[in-house]
Amino acid sequence: MPAPPLPSGAGCQLLAAHGGAGVSSLLRAGLAAAGGVDAGQTWPDGGAALLVARSSTSGLEATREAARAHAAGDTGLDVTLLGLVLVADAPGRLPPRLRDLADLVAGAFLRVWQVPWLTEWRLGATTEPLPAHPEVTRLITDLRALTGAPTWQGDPR
Repeated sequence: MPAPPLPSGAGCQLLAAHGGAGVSSLLRAGLAAAGGVDAGQTWPDGGAALLVARSSTSGLEATREAARAHAAGDTGLDVTLLGLVLVADAPGRLPPRLRDLADLVAGAFLRVWQVPWLTEWRLGATTEPLPAHPEVTRLITDLRALTGAPTWQGDPR
């Protein structure tokens, strides 16, 4: 089943490469106010999309498969893949094996944003906004520039 179309004025659809990728957290940390929409794990019919994945082995492998599918044209002709957001799956630096895999996977994307491990996100209730990290603020700024999404009144970013 295709994801719902972008609402008027929306910036892009956030596509989870796998379950638990971090889409909901990114939306709660400010991407919803910047026009982001949760596309689930199904490629949208069209418009701008941003792939989101955790930096775990399974997350990176799912991302590699999604990149292959997009490159092969299996994801829809009208989808513009803006880039990849890698959300840290644990605190600290990636082990060398994961860092190498992340570098390999990142090579398939024009743009890659990395969001570090944020304990505040793990502890936040599911109904409250999450604090934005500077990397998330940069992602929001970049997406607005790429998609022409407006800056809404009251949006602190």
